[in-house]
Amino acid sequence: MTTLSQSTKRKLSLLQLAEELGNVSRACTVMGYHRDTFYEVRRAFQVGGVAALIEEKRGPKNPHPNRVAPEIEAKILGYALRFPTHGSQRVANELRLAGTEVGPNGARGVWLRHNLATRYQRLMRLEKEAQGGGADRNFKPSPPRHRPACPVRR
Repeated sequence: MTTLSQSTKRKLSLLQLAEELGNVSRACTVMGYHRDTFYEVRRAFQVGGVAALIEEKRGPKNPHPNRVAPEIEAKILGYALRFPTHGSQRVANELRLAGTEVGPNGARGVWLRHNLATRYQRLMRLEKEAQGGGADRNFKPSPPRHRPACPVRR
């Protein structure tokens, strides 16, 4: 049997104390549990034994379902190395122009996972890649957009 967590041991000791004292209310007062919690613990123990008292880790067990696809993530990282000073909104706009659907929050999430959240971090990664070898550069940016000159009003 594996070692039990502290909370599981406390639940088991609550059940044992209640049995020894013969008084659920007194056992709960001594252990610092509410009586409703005692009955929930007892019901779980009766149904599933000690395994039912073990708390499972919370949160998703796999990557988040809204996580960016790996091929899009590679394009975001490639773009971040080519243009490290662009923000997440600009990255999303440029990738959208190139035919890749991603939002600014998706780009930022990729940067956070790869420790590239700030401009400084992206510049340092670019410097490291330049010294150490090639980077994954799957992204080919669209040609620069030229806007017609606006007349100056005076």
